[in-house]
Amino acid sequence: MIRVSFSHREGRFWVCIQGHAGFAPAGKDIVCAGASALALTLSACLQKEEARGTLRLLSIRQEPGWLEIQAAPTLSGLERLSTLLESAEQGFRLLARQYPAYVVLESELWSAPNP
Repeated sequence: MIRVSFSHREGRFWVCIQGHAGFAPAGKDIVCAGASALALTLSACLQKEEARGTLRLLSIRQEPGWLEIQAAPTLSGLERLSTLLESAEQGFRLLARQYPAYVVLESELWSAPNP
């Protein structure tokens, strides 16, 4: 199972993604592929934000089956960071709704109404 959490404390944001879906064999697991695409896209976008100077802190630690991101925006970068994190969280929320036995969104920054 993939567990995803988004949190915020004292001006810093954390994203933690861990586990493997187990939906299908390695290399054929569409749930893992979806989660990986969301995670890698978020990482790449945050690295661009760091290069733009809108983050005062960015830490990305990754190992197989585990990704932890810590980011702190500059005052001018808060809105951009919030938009990126909200988009990623929404992607994981949709993945968790579609495949609830394989993906769990454990903590959220933004709550979305259930459709």
